[in-house]
Amino acid sequence: MSNVIPGIAANSAGGACFPLGRKEFEMANIRQVAREAGVSIATVSAVMNNTKAVSPELTKRVLQAIEKLDYRPNLLAKALLGKNSGLIAFLVPSMTNPFYPDLLEAVEHAASERNYGVFICTTHRQVDRVDYYRERLLGMNIDGAMVTLSSEIVKSQLVQDFLSHGIKVVGITGGRVMPEIDCYVLDDETSTQTVCSYLSGLGHREVVYLGPDPAKSTTSSLRYKGIQNAIKGLLPTVKMELATSFCTYSEGSAYQAAISLLASGRSFSAIICYNDQVAVGVVNALKDQGLDVPDDVSVIGFDDTVASYTRPALTTMAVDRKGLAEAASTRLFTLIESSNGIEPTVVKIPMSLVVRGSTAAGPYRSRPVRPAEMPG
Repeated sequence: MSNVIPGIAANSAGGACFPLGRKEFEMANIRQVAREAGVSIATVSAVMNNTKAVSPELTKRVLQAIEKLDYRPNLLAKALLGKNSGLIAFLVPSMTNPFYPDLLEAVEHAASERNYGVFICTTHRQVDRVDYYRERLLGMNIDGAMVTLSSEIVKSQLVQDFLSHGIKVVGITGGRVMPEIDCYVLDDETSTQTVCSYLSGLGHREVVYLGPDPAKSTTSSLRYKGIQNAIKGLLPTVKMELATSFCTYSEGSAYQAAISLLASGRSFSAIICYNDQVAVGVVNALKDQGLDVPDDVSVIGFDDTVASYTRPALTTMAVDRKGLAEAASTRLFTLIESSNGIEPTVVKIPMSLVVRGSTAAGPYRSRPVRPAEMPG
């Protein structure tokens, strides 16, 4: 069970961090630790914050006293006093997409290993929530922030404010990079080439991209354009036709988009989905209309979040979410703890094709699936 509560910081011990009512509460604890260890309060502070060299003997005594007294410094209180808070923020558009909780778990683990707390901010892609978190996080004096590059609202309205206040920022997942910050992005260009080559090799020549409108979603735009470029790259050996059907980020919306696609009478034998959640909605729609996946239509997703739990299990482009989060977290903590300026870098995270039961050989020229052929 996660020890992180949305909107509340989690400390390294797994509890929630709340502001103290009085400054003396934390100082009294520090005095107790100092008294138990037989050292000064300054020495205890130096050991805990690693601000100056302390002899191994004194360090051991302080750590033993901290453990004996079960001392827990309050991170939010430190922020209110204008000190390094020991807190980082993690801004995500949604926690309903299983991609993000997996990232969060890895980020929280990396943070706890370094005695940092994580403040979870779910924006729901809404301007007012971004504004709320901006004021709250700047007031908390956070040390760093991890933001999802797929959120244009966060990128345009929040990142520059953080940087101007000396807050270190790292961007992660899909989306266009920001030259002023370190970015850990998914290699959508290579992954879409892999998908198109795979489907082409199976004999599919008419495919559909089904996902959020590329004009409204950065990640969807990158994947759609990647598919377009990959199809062009197959010429002149293979001619593959591409159609589109747009939905939002939910399974229900994807389901309705797939129903509309079938009703249009368009000819296709494979559907490339924005992610696995969208693919689940598509598969359910196809099955409810009496079509077999993959014999009638092949379906492929992205991210490998729920892909192995569907029936049939989804073929998908898998992401090492733990590795992505650990790499981005390590970079963020390096930036926070470094006194020297570090040039921003862009790291592309590879994706790998995982073939399961939702794809199969297709015709070189597929026959239209028309509404009249659907079971009543």
